[in-house]
Amino acid sequence: MKIVARPIDTIFLADKYGKIRPLRFKLEENGHSEVIAVDRIIKEEHTKRAGEAAFVFTCESEIEQIRKIYELRYSIANCTWVLYKI
Repeated sequence: MKIVARPIDTIFLADKYGKIRPLRFKLEENGHSEVIAVDRIIKEEHTKRAGEAAFVFTCESEIEQIRKIYELRYSIANCTWVLYKI
């Protein structure tokens, strides 16, 4: 996977216990945008890098008719989503 670290718009689900789960996100490239549905969450973990706490989701989806594995990160301090690796 290649590191891209691109901020993204994300729709996610939060349950009553505060557990979050990404459902879909908007990928924008070269003036073209595509909404990607998260087909499967392979792994989720809570990390702390450079003093910043985050939830990291390793996911799988079909992007441009190809199955791809990628990593989404949710920064707890900033409340932002990033497509970190693809």
